[in-house]
Amino acid sequence: MKNLLNNSSEQIIADIACRKSLLFFWLPTYFLISNKRVSIHSRNAILGILPLGTSGEDLTYRSISSVKTSTKLHIFRFLIGAWLTFWGALSTLPVGFSAFSSNVGIVMFLLLVFGVLLLLHSYTATLKISNSSGGTTKVEVPYIEGRKLKKVAKHINSQLINY
Repeated sequence: MKNLLNNSSEQIIADIACRKSLLFFWLPTYFLISNKRVSIHSRNAILGILPLGTSGEDLTYRSISSVKTSTKLHIFRFLIGAWLTFWGALSTLPVGFSAFSSNVGIVMFLLLVFGVLLLLHSYTATLKISNSSGGTTKVEVPYIEGRKLKKVAKHINSQLINY
């Protein structure tokens, strides 16, 4: 990320990486905060799994009007995750490891794992950067990575005050 600097007068304030998903940890979003701009770069993926290309955005401090962080419970993800976890646990746990001898046991275990991952990803943290023309840049990450987003917002706000 340090090679994104255009000139020698630009100094790096913070370089922070956040995971987009708990399962696909190899697709992070990078925040490079300098004394002149904020640079956000992430990898694009097919179906969220296979990396294909990148996307990036550079925001100068003159164009940023506000920076907000928030958390949200996605109720649909939560309900589906709870249902899959309950159904997979009910089907897999009483039988134990002997369930893996059949294809149905393997499918139920995979549903259990998928349900737990949906439950973990149902509570998210969001960073919203609004520019002066009314557009917004949103970055959503799992709640576990929320502290990193708050750190990014703190660095950006301190630079906005100094700019």
